[in-house]
Amino acid sequence: MPYKTEKIPKAALKFREEDVPVEILASQEGEKTKKRKFSMIANSGRVMLNHWLWGNLAIDLSGVSIGRKKKPALREHNSNRIIGWTEGINIDEKRGIVAEGIFSEKTEDGIQALELADEGFPWQASIYIPPLAIERVKDGETAEVNGRKIKGPGTIFRKSILREVSFCALGADENTSASALKDKGDNIDLDVEIIENKKKEVDNMELTDLTLEMLKTERSDLAEVLLKEGKESGAKANLDAGVKQERERALAILKEAKGFEGMGDITNEAIEKGDSVEVALGKFKDKRLAELEKNAPSNLGPNADDPEKGTKSHLDRAKAYQAEHGGSMTEALKATAEKTVKK
Repeated sequence: MPYKTEKIPKAALKFREEDVPVEILASQEGEKTKKRKFSMIANSGRVMLNHWLWGNLAIDLSGVSIGRKKKPALREHNSNRIIGWTEGINIDEKRGIVAEGIFSEKTEDGIQALELADEGFPWQASIYIPPLAIERVKDGETAEVNGRKIKGPGTIFRKSILREVSFCALGADENTSASALKDKGDNIDLDVEIIENKKKEVDNMELTDLTLEMLKTERSDLAEVLLKEGKESGAKANLDAGVKQERERALAILKEAKGFEGMGDITNEAIEKGDSVEVALGKFKDKRLAELEKNAPSNLGPNADDPEKGTKSHLDRAKAYQAEHGGSMTEALKATAEKTVKK
């Protein structure tokens, strides 16, 4: 992947979480310290729409580097205004980046921030998080991040490093973009990896849209082969028939793949190599069976002392169970395992 030095305003690396205010935690009995604590969702991982620099923006939670759990908790990202510090930062798939920390009893901002919170002031959480790897999502394209779709034009921070969290009083400043772009002294140089958004694979297309024009756009290599075959035959009818046949083959393979999990790579490979539906289905079953054999208990059955024979015996029983009762191999393995344990 190419690397590029980007000159980025610091303001473009600070993101507020406006929907959920900072929570003030009550002291628990038995705690060594009676210092007041806070909990904040520093970033939810949701798509931020229409950012003034990045377009639609999302931070990939799986790529966030936290480093030390103890980080400064500042006021409005000002290093001279210390509210406290974090004691723990965790990535929660459902909630996002969750930080818990302690209010300082020595700084004016720490004391004031807690007093305001006790009065009911809704502090908002914010993070300063420079990216290490950026994925550009072009206009008209989509990408997936944190289980959500992001539409271009936009940006995904695929890898990033969390530097600090802040307490903020207001929502996003409408003048942030203008002031940040004018203040060149507040820019930083970042060496980032640039990731181009991958083209949509065949299995992500709407099945009804898999036409010759779609193939030309998304799978030009496949379209060229079909066009070449059509030209060599000297008849448009053959070209149309070839396109129709190829579409039907691809659709049939995609349909069979839906009955299995984790077959994306094999599906694409089967379509590209021109495998028949039967051959592709055989590959799906082989991979699934290999996974089941790998995960099958090796200490069940009469050959428990021999792991290899025990596994094979258990699989044979599972296959027999499946032939008699139907259902998936996973269900058959589970059922025969339960029977063996009962014996």
